[in-house]
Amino acid sequence: YRRDATGRIELRQAAAAWIGFGMCLLMLLAIIAMFHGTLFWARLEYRQMVA
Repeated sequence: YRRDATGRIELRQAAAAWIGFGMCLLMLLAIIAMFHGTLFWARLEYRQMVA
């Protein structure tokens, strides 16, 4: 990591790729968590209606 003449941070290509991969993985996990949560509550409500 280093700064250029204007003060912006420069990264190596591999470091930028890992940061992007991590962000995509976090978004995927968030989507899965939301989807799993909605399915859980739907199943719970269905069980209560049937019982």
